[in-house]
Amino acid sequence: MSSDKVVERESSLSQTPTLKQILDALKKQVLVGRTYRDTARGLLKADPVLLQTAPTFFGMAIDGSLELAQMAVARLSVRSKLTLPDLERGFKDTEEIVLKMSSLYEGTVGELKYIGGDDYEVALDWIRRAKCAFIEKYEHEFKEKWDGPRPKDCSRKDWEQQ
Repeated sequence: MSSDKVVERESSLSQTPTLKQILDALKKQVLVGRTYRDTARGLLKADPVLLQTAPTFFGMAIDGSLELAQMAVARLSVRSKLTLPDLERGFKDTEEIVLKMSSLYEGTVGELKYIGGDDYEVALDWIRRAKCAFIEKYEHEFKEKWDGPRPKDCSRKDWEQQ
Protein backbone atom coordinates (compact mmCIF):
# COMPACT_ATOMS: atom_id res chain seq x y z
CA MET A 1 0.00 0.00 0.00
CA SER A 2 1.37 3.42 -0.92
CA SER A 3 1.93 6.05 1.74
CA ASP A 4 -0.68 8.31 0.05
CA LYS A 5 -3.37 5.67 0.49
CA VAL A 6 -2.40 5.12 4.14
CA VAL A 7 -2.67 8.87 4.83
CA GLU A 8 -6.00 9.02 2.95
CA ARG A 9 -7.35 6.06 4.91
CA GLU A 10 -6.20 7.49 8.27
CA SER A 11 -7.78 10.83 7.34
CA SER A 12 -11.13 9.21 6.54
CA LEU A 13 -11.02 7.20 9.76
CA SER A 14 -10.41 10.31 11.86
CA GLN A 15 -13.55 11.87 10.35
CA THR A 16 -15.78 8.99 11.43
CA PRO A 17 -18.29 10.30 13.98
CA THR A 18 -18.17 8.95 17.50
CA LEU A 19 -21.15 7.22 19.10
CA LYS A 20 -21.73 10.34 21.20
CA GLN A 21 -21.80 12.54 18.08
CA ILE A 22 -24.27 10.17 16.39
CA LEU A 23 -26.52 10.04 19.48
CA ASP A 24 -26.38 13.83 19.85
CA ALA A 25 -27.36 14.30 16.20
CA LEU A 26 -30.25 11.84 16.54
CA LYS A 27 -31.44 13.45 19.77
CA LYS A 28 -31.39 16.86 18.11
CA GLN A 29 -33.49 15.60 15.17
CA VAL A 30 -36.05 14.10 17.57
CA LEU A 31 -36.07 17.20 19.76
CA VAL A 32 -36.43 19.68 16.90
CA GLY A 33 -38.91 17.55 14.96
CA ARG A 34 -41.15 16.91 17.98
CA THR A 35 -41.16 20.61 18.83
CA TYR A 36 -42.24 21.51 15.29
CA ARG A 37 -44.91 18.81 15.41
CA ASP A 38 -46.15 19.92 18.83
CA THR A 39 -46.32 23.54 17.67
CA ALA A 40 -48.34 22.61 14.58
CA ARG A 41 -50.66 20.40 16.63
CA GLY A 42 -51.20 23.12 19.24
CA LEU A 43 -51.96 25.77 16.63
CA LEU A 44 -54.34 23.42 14.80
CA LYS A 45 -56.27 23.01 18.07
CA ALA A 46 -56.28 26.76 18.79
CA ASP A 47 -59.40 28.90 18.76
CA PRO A 48 -60.06 29.75 15.07
CA VAL A 49 -61.04 33.31 16.01
CA LEU A 50 -57.55 33.84 17.41
CA LEU A 51 -55.91 32.33 14.35
CA GLN A 52 -57.91 34.72 12.16
CA THR A 53 -56.20 37.69 13.82
CA ALA A 54 -53.18 36.92 11.61
CA PRO A 55 -54.28 34.21 9.13
CA THR A 56 -51.19 34.39 6.93
CA PHE A 57 -48.83 34.22 9.89
CA PHE A 58 -50.60 31.34 11.59
CA GLY A 59 -51.18 29.50 8.30
CA MET A 60 -47.49 29.73 7.46
CA ALA A 61 -46.50 28.77 11.01
CA ILE A 62 -48.68 25.65 10.88
CA ASP A 63 -47.62 24.61 7.37
CA GLY A 64 -43.97 25.38 8.03
CA SER A 65 -43.97 23.48 11.31
CA LEU A 66 -45.51 20.42 9.65
CA GLU A 67 -43.01 20.52 6.79
CA LEU A 68 -40.04 20.90 9.14
CA ALA A 69 -41.32 18.06 11.34
CA GLN A 70 -41.56 15.87 8.24
CA MET A 71 -38.02 16.83 7.24
CA ALA A 72 -36.75 15.86 10.70
CA VAL A 73 -38.47 12.47 10.49
CA ALA A 74 -37.19 12.00 6.95
CA ARG A 75 -33.65 12.40 8.28
CA LEU A 76 -34.42 9.59 10.71
CA SER A 77 -36.14 7.27 8.21
CA VAL A 78 -36.82 6.79 4.50
CA ARG A 79 -40.58 7.55 4.47
CA SER A 80 -42.17 10.62 2.96
CA LYS A 81 -45.65 12.25 2.95
CA LEU A 82 -46.26 11.58 6.62
CA THR A 83 -49.44 12.33 8.55
CA LEU A 84 -49.49 13.70 12.11
CA PRO A 85 -49.95 10.16 13.55
CA ASP A 86 -46.98 9.00 11.39
CA LEU A 87 -44.87 11.86 12.77
CA GLU A 88 -45.95 11.04 16.33
CA ARG A 89 -45.03 7.38 15.90
CA GLY A 90 -41.74 8.18 14.14
CA PHE A 91 -40.56 10.55 16.86
CA LYS A 92 -41.76 8.29 19.68
CA ASP A 93 -40.04 5.19 18.27
CA THR A 94 -36.81 7.04 17.50
CA GLU A 95 -36.80 8.79 20.86
CA GLU A 96 -37.13 5.45 22.67
CA ILE A 97 -34.19 3.96 20.76
CA VAL A 98 -31.99 7.05 21.14
CA LEU A 99 -32.74 7.37 24.85
CA LYS A 100 -31.98 3.69 25.47
CA MET A 101 -28.64 4.05 23.71
CA SER A 102 -27.90 7.36 25.44
CA SER A 103 -28.70 5.95 28.86
CA LEU A 104 -26.05 3.29 28.32
CA TYR A 105 -23.52 5.75 26.96
CA GLU A 106 -24.06 8.89 29.05
CA GLY A 107 -26.81 8.18 31.58
CA THR A 108 -29.48 10.28 29.82
CA VAL A 109 -33.01 9.56 31.01
CA GLY A 110 -36.42 11.16 30.51
CA GLU A 111 -38.07 12.60 27.45
CA LEU A 112 -36.55 14.89 24.84
CA LYS A 113 -38.31 18.26 24.96
CA TYR A 114 -37.31 21.89 24.74
CA ILE A 115 -38.07 23.94 27.82
CA GLY A 116 -40.71 26.39 26.57
CA GLY A 117 -41.58 24.28 23.54
CA ASP A 118 -45.23 25.15 24.13
CA ASP A 119 -44.75 28.92 24.49
CA TYR A 120 -47.10 29.47 21.54
CA GLU A 121 -49.88 28.86 24.09
CA VAL A 122 -48.85 32.01 25.97
CA ALA A 123 -48.86 33.99 22.71
CA LEU A 124 -52.34 32.71 21.84
CA ASP A 125 -53.58 33.58 25.32
CA TRP A 126 -52.32 37.17 24.97
CA ILE A 127 -54.03 37.45 21.59
CA ARG A 128 -57.24 36.11 23.16
CA ARG A 129 -57.06 38.63 25.98
CA ALA A 130 -56.42 41.53 23.59
CA LYS A 131 -59.28 40.48 21.30
CA CYS A 132 -61.65 40.15 24.26
CA ALA A 133 -60.58 43.54 25.65
CA PHE A 134 -61.18 45.10 22.23
CA ILE A 135 -64.68 43.58 22.06
CA GLU A 136 -65.47 44.75 25.59
CA LYS A 137 -64.24 48.29 24.81
CA TYR A 138 -66.29 48.33 21.59
CA GLU A 139 -69.46 47.20 23.39
CA HIS A 140 -68.93 49.76 26.16
CA GLU A 141 -68.18 52.62 23.78
CA PHE A 142 -70.93 51.97 21.23
CA LYS A 143 -73.48 50.49 23.65
CA GLU A 144 -74.21 47.59 21.31
CA LYS A 145 -73.27 43.93 21.15
CA TRP A 146 -70.22 42.98 19.08
CA ASP A 147 -71.46 41.11 16.00
CA GLY A 148 -68.08 39.81 14.76
CA PRO A 149 -66.37 36.55 15.66
CA ARG A 150 -65.54 36.08 19.34
CA PRO A 151 -62.88 33.93 20.98
CA LYS A 152 -64.31 30.77 22.55
CA ASP A 153 -63.50 32.09 26.01
CA CYS A 154 -63.90 35.80 26.70
CA SER A 155 -64.50 35.48 30.42
CA ARG A 156 -62.43 37.89 32.46
CA LYS A 157 -62.52 35.93 35.67
CA ASP A 158 -59.12 34.33 35.08
CA TRP A 159 -57.25 37.52 34.27
CA GLU A 160 -59.11 40.14 36.31
CA GLN A 161 -57.46 38.62 39.36
CA GLN A 162 -53.93 38.98 37.98
